[in-house]
Amino acid sequence: MEKPQVLTGPDVPSASGTTRSVMKKLPEVTLAFWIMKIAATTLGETAGDLFSQTLKLGYFLTTVVLFAVFVVTLAVQLRSAATTRSSTGP
Repeated sequence: MEKPQVLTGPDVPSASGTTRSVMKKLPEVTLAFWIMKIAATTLGETAGDLFSQTLKLGYFLTTVVLFAVFVVTLAVQLRSAATTRSSTGP
């Protein structure tokens, strides 16, 4: 069994170049990230208010409905990614 690598911080150079390869795998946090984060948070809170207060479903049913939407969306995304991977090879 291979010994796990100890990852170092981005400012600490390592002899094996581990830091450099790890940093290449991380996505860059850009303005687009923050726009999407704010939009997703705002839309999530608005949807929660719509279901719980306007449609009078209450907090529990709103949680169930929005969690179901999340699970369905996640399943569709994962299925799409699996289909894309299998059609283009490993």
